[in-house]
Amino acid sequence: MLLSGRKLAVALFSLILSQATVAFGGADQASHQESAVRLVNLARTGIAHISASSVNGDRPADRYYGVRNAFDEGSNTIDGINYSYWLSNPEPRHWLRLSFDTPVTVKSIVVRTADAYRPTSFSVEFARIVGQLKRIVRESDAVPVASPETHRELPSPVTDVNEVTVFFPGPDTIAVADVRVMGTAPAGTDTAARTPAVAPGPRPPQPGQHVVSIQRTVRTDNDLRMIRIAESAYPPRSDVVRTAEADSPRSCSLPDDEKLWWYDEGDGVRIPFAITAEAVEWYRKLVESYRTKVWPKTDLGPFSSFNYLASASFKKVYTRDGRSFGSVYVVEMNLSFGVTWGSTAAVGFHKDRTVVLDRSGKVLAIFGDGKTSVWVS
Repeated sequence: MLLSGRKLAVALFSLILSQATVAFGGADQASHQESAVRLVNLARTGIAHISASSVNGDRPADRYYGVRNAFDEGSNTIDGINYSYWLSNPEPRHWLRLSFDTPVTVKSIVVRTADAYRPTSFSVEFARIVGQLKRIVRESDAVPVASPETHRELPSPVTDVNEVTVFFPGPDTIAVADVRVMGTAPAGTDTAARTPAVAPGPRPPQPGQHVVSIQRTVRTDNDLRMIRIAESAYPPRSDVVRTAEADSPRSCSLPDDEKLWWYDEGDGVRIPFAITAEAVEWYRKLVESYRTKVWPKTDLGPFSSFNYLASASFKKVYTRDGRSFGSVYVVEMNLSFGVTWGSTAAVGFHKDRTVVLDRSGKVLAIFGDGKTSVWVS
C-alpha cells in the first residue's frame, strides 16, 4: 500500500524527533567525535550526487519523501511537519546511490532510521567508474540495522572510488532518515555541508540529442575476460539466415561472412540476432553519426539513443530453461536502441543475451539469440 498524508508524516516525525538527540547530540555522537574531527561526510560535499530505486507514490522530484531528504540532517520541515527521511515504494530490493565527481576515500557508513518502516539491514557496494568500465572494488556483508543509528566501520579504507551504493532488502516500504558516508575528499573539494543534488538519470533524449551509454560491470580482470569472450561468441550463420528468411520476404541480403550478428535492416538500422562487441560498436557509431547528419525538417525529432550494459558473475549453480550448470560464469548483456525522425517515423528495440561459460572461458550455452521484437511508427 502506498503511504502518504499528514498522519504518516506526523508518526514518522515523532519517532525521528524523539531519537534525534541520540543521533546528533547524544552518547552515540560523542563516541564518534574523534572520527568526525578527522573525517568529512562525503555525501554532503560539493562533489556528491544522489539517486534512489524509488520514492513512495508517483511523486517525481518529491520534496516530501524523496531521496534528498536522507541527506539533509533534519532540515526539511514543511508546514510544521518534519519530512527529513527518504520513503521508498514497496519493492523487492531498495537502493540509494552516491556518485562523486572525483574519486574519494571512504572509511565508514552511518545509517539512521526510525522504528516506523525501519529496514532490517543494509549492505554497501563501492565502485570505480572510468569511461565504459565499472569495477566493483569492494562489497560489504549485510549489517543489521539498529535503532536509531547503525555505524559500519570498514575493516580498511576503500580508496579511489567514485560510486557508493547502499542496498536495503525489501519487499516492504522503508524509511531512512540519514546516511553519512564518512571519509576524505580530494584536496580543493568544497566540503561546506549541503544537501546534494539528484544525479541525472536515464531519460528519453530530447529533439537534437543523440545519446550513447555503454557500461561493463566487473569485479575482477577475469570477469572482464569473460565479458570479452561472450561478446565475441557469434551464432551459427545458418540460424541467422533461417530467421532472416522467415522474418520477411523483403529481408535484406546478408553477407557471406560467417560472423553474423544481425538478420534484417530497415532505414539504415540493423536488427540484431545476437549481442556481440561488433554489434555494440556498430550502434555506437550509428548514433554518433546522427549528431553530424543533416536532417530534413520534421515536426518532431530527430533524436536517438543507444544503451548497453554487460556484467559477469560467478555462480556455483545456475539454472535456466530446464538446464543446470555448476561452477560457471554468467555474462548478462542488455542492449536498447531507438531513433525518431518524426512523429510518424521511428524505430526501436530491446535485446537481452545471457552467455554461460566454464572457468576456462569455454562457452557452454547462450540464451536470448534470435528474432528481436521491434517497434516502429
